[in-house]
Amino acid sequence: MNQDRPNNGVDRTGGHSVDRTNSSHSVDRSSRSSHGSSNTNRPQSARAPQTSRSAANRTRVPAETKKTSSRTSSRTGQKKVGRWEGLMSKIGVDVHSKGYKGVKHAAAHFGRAVLAVFLVLVIAGCLAVGAFGIYVFGFVDDSIDFDLNNLKLNCATTIYVKDSSGEEWTEYQRLYYEDREWVSINNISQNAVNAFVSAEDERFYAHNGVDWKRTFGAFANMILHFWDTEQGGSTITQQLVKNLTGDDDVSSMRKIREIMRARKIESLYAKDVIMECYLNVVYLNNNVYGIEAASQYYFDKSASELNIQEAASIAAITKSPSVFDPTNNMDKHLNRRNWIINNMYELDMISQKERDDALKSEVELKGKAAQKVANKEAQENGEDKQTTTKSSVYTYFTDTVIEQVIADLMEQKGYTKSYAENMIFAGGLNIYATLDTDVQNAVDEVFNNESNFSTVYGTKQKAQAAITVVDYDGNIVAIYGGRGKKTESRCLNRALQSKRQPGSTMKPVGAYAPALDTNLITWSTKIENSTFKHNGTTLKNYDYSTSGPVTVQYAIMRSLNLPAARVVKKITPQKAFEYATENFGLSLVDSVEINGKSFSDVDISPLALGGLTYGVTTVEMAGAYATFGNGGVFYEPTTYSYITNYAGTEIILDNREREGVQAIDADTAYIMNRLLSTVVNNGSGTGASAAFNGWDLIGKTGTTSDNKDRWFIGGSPYYMAAVWFGCDTPVSMASLSSGTNPAQRLWKPVMQKVHKSLKKTTFDSCDDVVYCRYCTVSGGVAKSGCTSTAWGYFKKSYMPQCETHGGKLLGAGNPSTSGSGTTTSTTSSKTSSKTSSKTSSKTSSKTSSKASSTTSSKTSSSASSNTPSVTTSTAPTSSSAGGSDTE
Repeated sequence: MNQDRPNNGVDRTGGHSVDRTNSSHSVDRSSRSSHGSSNTNRPQSARAPQTSRSAANRTRVPAETKKTSSRTSSRTGQKKVGRWEGLMSKIGVDVHSKGYKGVKHAAAHFGRAVLAVFLVLVIAGCLAVGAFGIYVFGFVDDSIDFDLNNLKLNCATTIYVKDSSGEEWTEYQRLYYEDREWVSINNISQNAVNAFVSAEDERFYAHNGVDWKRTFGAFANMILHFWDTEQGGSTITQQLVKNLTGDDDVSSMRKIREIMRARKIESLYAKDVIMECYLNVVYLNNNVYGIEAASQYYFDKSASELNIQEAASIAAITKSPSVFDPTNNMDKHLNRRNWIINNMYELDMISQKERDDALKSEVELKGKAAQKVANKEAQENGEDKQTTTKSSVYTYFTDTVIEQVIADLMEQKGYTKSYAENMIFAGGLNIYATLDTDVQNAVDEVFNNESNFSTVYGTKQKAQAAITVVDYDGNIVAIYGGRGKKTESRCLNRALQSKRQPGSTMKPVGAYAPALDTNLITWSTKIENSTFKHNGTTLKNYDYSTSGPVTVQYAIMRSLNLPAARVVKKITPQKAFEYATENFGLSLVDSVEINGKSFSDVDISPLALGGLTYGVTTVEMAGAYATFGNGGVFYEPTTYSYITNYAGTEIILDNREREGVQAIDADTAYIMNRLLSTVVNNGSGTGASAAFNGWDLIGKTGTTSDNKDRWFIGGSPYYMAAVWFGCDTPVSMASLSSGTNPAQRLWKPVMQKVHKSLKKTTFDSCDDVVYCRYCTVSGGVAKSGCTSTAWGYFKKSYMPQCETHGGKLLGAGNPSTSGSGTTTSTTSSKTSSKTSSKTSSKTSSKTSSKASSTTSSKTSSSASSNTPSVTTSTAPTSSSAGGSDTE
């Protein structure tokens, strides 16, 4: 990094002033004037006036006397003695002796020898310099392995989300090894360009890559110390070379390579291209690289908006980033900034008024820099609470984005994991994410409030929780992977990474939906609810209760285990497994060996009751349950809509036009939707406490047999949310009060906050589904002779009739007006008690009636015009199957 001249007010040491028209000429003129007035270098004979004055004062010798002396000398035959010989004679040396003559002769030979050696050295030096020059210009590597026009560096990836209006994309978080955002020279304030030229390279637009005057000055100062501080000789072009090549050896050859490469760059690229690259790679402390990232970090604005003092502040950091960083040492930074502002004025870059105004201004830090200063002051004052920016720690949503994009790049592009990760943190990608900030804010508020978490006694662990919220296109709009405030990036994200046993939340996707889709059951199919053995194990309900046959609707509403196990047995575990994995996207295990023992999820207990080998995540379950609200289409949950390169000219990954999988038929999906609505909207359902404000809601509870995991998955016409509650190391939560579902306690306040400002509506109905009465005795579509009926939803294509009673089929009803699902009884009620358990029949009848009543007021009436077609189909008979003791 270049060292700058000391601050001497507005005057600069060395007097360099390229852009001021006459300054360099004035320096030359001053030099010439100084030499012209000096007499020290003139010969004595040139001093005419002084010679005249001396001659006038000397005594003249008569001409005759001179002639006499000359003749006398001639007559005596003596040779004329020179001044040197005369001097030798006076000190007693015989200048006519042979010894003296020998010495004189030797001295003459020695002088000629010295001269010869000197000439040889000069010639040898010239040859050496010439050879060195030839070597430098001919053999020193001046090649550059980069193209400045298409330069790709470690640029930060930016995640964008829609604003509250849902129209504009706004920056959410940045991912980087080096915080850098490439920006065109056209989008950089001229103030910034001027500030960096003033601070680093005044003659940037005049030299060809090397400022020889500055280079030689720096070299001379290094030896002779003209200035108090070391003077830098590197130009902006040379600094760019050093930053791009990483060639920073402290050696003369490194400097020579740098010079040669700088000249090479200058011969290939325009000054604006060089300046753009330099301003995008220069290091500006705090892991910030480039003018755009620095502008955002220090002043929370774009580089195109920098004023004079802000531009000078950023340029001031380059001299010594850690020393002149305004968040570290404001006094030193301010002195350096003001020196640059003065220099900008001296170079005619700004007016005097602009200079004066800029010098008076304070350094007003904003954004992350301001937060850093605030944190430092809080720490110095002994305050524990510190303010952090949104980017100081990655959110759980950001963590999820990172993991998903890495996986997608590996799968779709064939990249290695390390290469994919490098693309995210150094590739300058633009990720347009699915996050809904309003929904996420509601989640954050609930999960950061300790009062929303149930206390688990009997363990030193602190219970944790996770939530995933998706819309019905599979977009993850909010996610949280733990309890309380997130304190580190890329930590354990339980929503995405913790697989836990789903308990009874597995029943709809592993048992009822597949059976309903294959017409093995209907809303009112009667299924036996009594214990039985499977593979040597007696299966039972969560509360150990038993009864006679119950309807599918009642079994789901009360989360009974035994009917669900029998349903899986009927459709076969293999078929149920295929639905769960291929249609609903769950990552179940076909077969695996663990510690020498084989495990498989292709069985009754895993698929009906959630006793899985590894488990599932809230992300998986939210995606699976969303099919019950969107017509049966499964979309793999995603965190992004599409991803582009840093310039926005290339689509890297795209989810905008993705096609989902028709997991179940639309009529199946709507019937499952209405079945799950009775879990929440019927006062006897296991999820009744989740209901709020009369919203049309669906949901399912889940509790494992050992009470180590608690779930609630539920949705509205807008969103589906899956919540898990438990400990990282599974322990029993039997200490929780009876009837308390801690997952439900988190789900409800989140959804209440989310729906506070949303328009109340209902789930879309399906034209292929009719709302009609069924016989509570047989479970078939009711006829006029049925003694007891209730309302339910049936496929037009599959409406098995009651075969216990005669008469005509009853017509379809309107969920909004058709008797609110009230059971109709006749004098043949005794027959009902003979056909099925009396308790079961009454409970089923009452429950169905209440559920239908609640549902009817919240469901679209589009099905009311549908008249059930008369069929002779027979309801499937129940059969024995296995089960488990999970709720």
